[in-house]
Amino acid sequence: MSRDYVASIRKAYNLLANESEERAAGKLPFIKGLVSDFATHVTTGCVIYDLGCGVGLATRAFIDLGFSVVGIDVSGKSLVYARKRNPEATFIQQDFLEFEIDHQVDGIFANAFIHLFTENDARLVMRKMLAMLKKGGVVFVGTDLCGESREGIVEKPYYYTRVKRFKRYWERKELEDLMVDCGFRLDRSFVVPDYYRDFNWLILYGSKPELD
Repeated sequence: MSRDYVASIRKAYNLLANESEERAAGKLPFIKGLVSDFATHVTTGCVIYDLGCGVGLATRAFIDLGFSVVGIDVSGKSLVYARKRNPEATFIQQDFLEFEIDHQVDGIFANAFIHLFTENDARLVMRKMLAMLKKGGVVFVGTDLCGESREGIVEKPYYYTRVKRFKRYWERKELEDLMVDCGFRLDRSFVVPDYYRDFNWLILYGSKPELD
């Protein structure tokens, strides 16, 4: 598949931005819980990159804990809300695989992000995240817990705004192996229930080895 699928992601999340903002208050406690746990693995005050930051809920949670945050998202309409919620943060509207960075960072938070890429592109995403991190830096990867591996254009569930966009469904071991194959040390792999929908999240913590 060519990278044309990125357009379906951008269009879908622009259409969903208003509804995502309407849901923000109910979702924020769940996101705060994920952020608070991950924050124990990074030093307060360091820089976190929030990939696929959406309307900026995780960004807000990190800032409230004393971190500096850079958010990246392809949806300009989502970033309108993210900037309003987080005037202290830096936001970049760009496809992550086209984003360039000239320095390394301490932590990367990528929730509901890796499943927006094809299998081949997800490998590039993992490698790019590894390159972005300082030695000892940590990454959070969160996605749906799935029983089968597949990908394609599907309708996004649980929203009253009906949109279709590309999505990859990852089996747990498959995603764990991808992280390790791309050079990360897999530090944790665990499952948490969603805050109101009937599914579970697969959460992986990885770190960049101190030694080459």
